[in-house]
Amino acid sequence: MASTPRTPARVIDYDEIFKEHLFDIERSYVVLPKPERIRVEQWVKKLSEPMPNKEWQKNRNMYAELLLHMVRTKRLEEPFNKLPYGGPLHTLPMWMACVEIMCCCNLYM
Repeated sequence: MASTPRTPARVIDYDEIFKEHLFDIERSYVVLPKPERIRVEQWVKKLSEPMPNKEWQKNRNMYAELLLHMVRTKRLEEPFNKLPYGGPLHTLPMWMACVEIMCCCNLYM
């Protein structure tokens, strides 16, 4: 019996995707009022902290996509309506992840 060749698993480069999100955020946020631009910059700084774990990178990318959507719509809502908190990035709440998926139509599963 001949074995069927296995196709290699698709490797997702979460850091590269994140860089694309940052580029898009950078291009889009300049039209926001100064206080909101400062908040976006602080969130970008928070999201840019090293993320060695793939699950953390996926979570960070969902935050970045949600931030990008909010910047494009010029409506910074939770959690981006405040400066980022200290410590590690929390897991994006399920309801926010659902909003992010509905808005951006990207899945990281």
